[in-house]
Amino acid sequence: MLNSLNKIFIRYNYALFATELTLFFHLTGQRIMKTPTLIHQKGKTNTLFIAVAAIAIVIGIIVQIKPKPATQTLSFEQLILLPNPKQLGEVNFTSHTGAQFTEQNLKGKWTVLFFAFTHCPDICPNTLQTLKQVKQELVANDTWKAFQLAMISVDPERDTPQRLKQYVPYFDPEFIGLTAGVDYTAEFAKNLGILFHRQPPLEDGNYDVDHSAGLILINPEGNYAGYLGAPHKKDVLVKDLSKLGFNALASNSIKVVNTTTSTPITDSTTTTETATGVESNAYQQTKSAALEVKNAWIRPAPPSAVSMAGYFQLTNTSQDTVSIDSVDSPLFDTTMIHETVIEDGIASMQHMDNLSIEPQQTVTLAPMGIHLMLMRPEQTPSVGTKVPVALTLNNGEVINLNIEVRDAPNQ
Repeated sequence: MLNSLNKIFIRYNYALFATELTLFFHLTGQRIMKTPTLIHQKGKTNTLFIAVAAIAIVIGIIVQIKPKPATQTLSFEQLILLPNPKQLGEVNFTSHTGAQFTEQNLKGKWTVLFFAFTHCPDICPNTLQTLKQVKQELVANDTWKAFQLAMISVDPERDTPQRLKQYVPYFDPEFIGLTAGVDYTAEFAKNLGILFHRQPPLEDGNYDVDHSAGLILINPEGNYAGYLGAPHKKDVLVKDLSKLGFNALASNSIKVVNTTTSTPITDSTTTTETATGVESNAYQQTKSAALEVKNAWIRPAPPSAVSMAGYFQLTNTSQDTVSIDSVDSPLFDTTMIHETVIEDGIASMQHMDNLSIEPQQTVTLAPMGIHLMLMRPEQTPSVGTKVPVALTLNNGEVINLNIEVRDAPNQ
């Protein structure tokens, strides 16, 4: 109703402006024509009057029909806003609480959508961890109230609401996990320019899912309005989202919406949300004559996680090429070296049969790049746990490490 009244008011004001302008030039024209020395300007006055009146009417129509959103005047470092936000159509997901999540849940705030899956060892948990840190910054500058974040699973067959409940809130209790059928999720993602592809399963039945790693932004009207490409840097995200949030709050387009109100779903198979760390003395820390290992760490993961990622720096101090041919850990069923590759916005993981380091060269295993993939633990190691890992080199040497689970490498 208020919008209709506003439109009528705007239309009335511009019509009144055009009428007054017409009257002004009409009277001015009469006075000019009554002045003997200016009678010859009669034709020019009428022409000017007609042109200005027409311009006034056109301006009124343009402003009335095609208002310019305030966000279009903002400049961002990485965020791209669509000139014409796209309608999503039907939205029909189930949240990690068991609640139905529809298009109504996308209205009232800017929504950051991230497509991911819980079996992902590297890019998904790293991105969620980064978004957790971004949220902390936005809370500090009082702009988080303009946002909500939802992770949409690209692996619905394994990512049930119960599993998402164990996984997503681990990063932040306000983050929302969403799942739906494979066909619906694929169509919904495609409508946003997001693609995902399930890789053929390995011998043990496990499989990876290649997927677009960008962040989708849904505006407070519930339309697809922006995009943030990968890889994601915390400082850039904070800068761009803060600017967007300040603008949204200043324009009063934000309202409080409870997106997860529902009777929580119960999971009879889960009795705890935390895991006890497992200490192991199976491997004693050893040093290599050829390979120096520094800054080793394993990123923490939710207790329900089936995979984790390890990172460290390797320096070949010898005069020969050194290759890591295999890795092993008694706490995990499978351990291997993987590389996260992002091409055309699609993130995929590629298995590496070995990792070679040239003489006097350094190779760094880091998030969103080469990493140690640790799969199917008997019990997910908690923060502070020392995980034994053995690296077997091409010369037969074995390097035994005890790698601590922590949020970041030692500085």
